[in-house]
Amino acid sequence: MSANNYLNLFIDANISDKHDQERYSRYIEAATVEGGINVDDIVGVGENGTGSKPDLYVIDRQTITLVSEVGMFNKRVVVQRVSTIASIARLRGTQEGFKGTDVTITANDSRGEVAFKIVWGLGGPDWVEPLIMRQRDHLFKVISEAMDKVADAPARPSVSSASSKAGALMDWAAEVVKASGVEMTNERVEEHANMVAATMRLYEFLPLGAPFGIDSLNKFYPGGEIPDGTPIETFDELYGHIVAKVGSARPVDQVIDKYLAEHWAEFVNGCRETYS
Repeated sequence: MSANNYLNLFIDANISDKHDQERYSRYIEAATVEGGINVDDIVGVGENGTGSKPDLYVIDRQTITLVSEVGMFNKRVVVQRVSTIASIARLRGTQEGFKGTDVTITANDSRGEVAFKIVWGLGGPDWVEPLIMRQRDHLFKVISEAMDKVADAPARPSVSSASSKAGALMDWAAEVVKASGVEMTNERVEEHANMVAATMRLYEFLPLGAPFGIDSLNKFYPGGEIPDGTPIETFDELYGHIVAKVGSARPVDQVIDKYLAEHWAEFVNGCRETYS
């Protein structure tokens, strides 16, 4: 892919050399393929180093990925995940080492332990130190912006476009687990889908039935009783009965969309605290 596709990222990172832009375009492509990064989720990129081939950090909404080129004759690009954004509780810039010749970005997790440290070494010609400081400050800014975005629900289509509302909740729960930075398992996704389905039907669906004299979920059903099954297993059927009672899918879809957007950060933080 052409460097023009990432031109805004390069301009923001003060990467103006055309050869560097072409090389870093290949790095970003490698990060998207091998690291599973969605291009639209990339917040920014940042260099580390002043040699002929500095490393590139690719920062997206969920991860920090390091891309390097290794090998003298058989050169290859290596992609390495450094950290998840959700695991960072504190980010700070420091100057360390003998006589302060190392500048760093240090991230700590919620337990105060070091999640990762990025180091730049000072020294050499007079132009090196200002360049290194710009690289460090830019990368610090980009990671900080990604941390701010963790609390924001990702843009996603309305559930009105989903044939299965339970399936939409499962997809949302998978994004929650991924954003939390913990290991992705089917059990955790289903657990969070059940939690959101259970709380939503009590705190969002019951109020929809109140104008019709419904004060129990059972009363949405002709037989007066919710069938057996977990909240996510029975979600689509309950949704259908609520739409029939309300007379339109639109208000039901609206409360689902609103609930998912407003409770994103709560579920991400809860998942991280439970399993990290």
